[in-house]
Amino acid sequence: DFYKKHKKLLQLGNYYRLGDLTNENTGGWIIVDDNKEEAIATIVIKKLIFNNVRPKFMFKGLDPMTKYHVLMRAQDNIKKIVEFEAYGDILMKYGIDFGDLFFTETDRSTYGNTFASRMILFKKLN
Repeated sequence: DFYKKHKKLLQLGNYYRLGDLTNENTGGWIIVDDNKEEAIATIVIKKLIFNNVRPKFMFKGLDPMTKYHVLMRAQDNIKKIVEFEAYGDILMKYGIDFGDLFFTETDRSTYGNTFASRMILFKKLN
């Protein structure tokens, strides 16, 4: 259902890389529609490093003057859901610290994955 609902954005949206997972510990990608009203990002951490600075994610392709509703997509193995509102300029210039999102609950314990990832949805507010 999720992919059918977002099919047009996923197929035709503008794709931006977030960081370089080849050489960095964090990264991902964001797909933004042409009107910059909707976006879907996937953020990834390759290796959890405890007692280290928490990762901050800066997004690309959003409208700096638009206020977005930001929602983490629910996952069956993650109880904590992140939801807030922010302007595009904040999301792109300063980034978002998702706190302990990757440290308290993780895909690794359930599925034995090497990477931990989250999907974030952005929707323009009227």
